[in-house]
Amino acid sequence: MDIHIAQGHNPPHNIHGITVVIDVIRAFTTSHHAFRKGLRCIWPVASAEQAFALRDEHLPEALLAGEVDALPIPGFDFGNSPWEIDQAELQDKELILRTTNGVAATLRARDSREVLVAGLVNAEATANYLRKQNPPTVVLVASHPTGDEDVA
Repeated sequence: MDIHIAQGHNPPHNIHGITVVIDVIRAFTTSHHAFRKGLRCIWPVASAEQAFALRDEHLPEALLAGEVDALPIPGFDFGNSPWEIDQAELQDKELILRTTNGVAATLRARDSREVLVAGLVNAEATANYLRKQNPPTVVLVASHPTGDEDVA
C-alpha cells in the first residue's frame, strides 16, 4: 500500500485507490455525531446556494448544516458544530452539508475508487478499514489548505 499525503481542497487523482479526506476540527466530527444520532445520510454540496436548491427541488425534509469561513449560514438549521448536532433529533433524517474545507476537498476527491472522511473521532476505525481493504494507493488529504491540525 503506497500512502501519499496531500493538503488543501484539490487532492490528487486516485482512481484505483482510497482517498481519506481529513477535517479534525469540525466537518467530520460533526458528521460523526450526526450519524451517531441516527442520521440516515449526508449530501455534501459546494455552496449554500446548492444546499438550498437541493433541499427545495429534491429533499424538502432535509436539514441544512454548514458554514462559510467558519461562520454559520443564514437560513441553515445548524452551523458546523458537533454540540449543535448533539442537541438535535436526527433519527432517520437527511442532512445537506456545506463546509469550507472538509466538504470542499471531499467533492474534489470523487474520482477515487472510494472516498472516506475522517476526524479524530473515527481515526482508528478509518485506519482499521484501510488495513482490511489494502488498496494499492491511499491518499491522505489534510483538507485545511494552510492549517496544521489536519496534517497532524
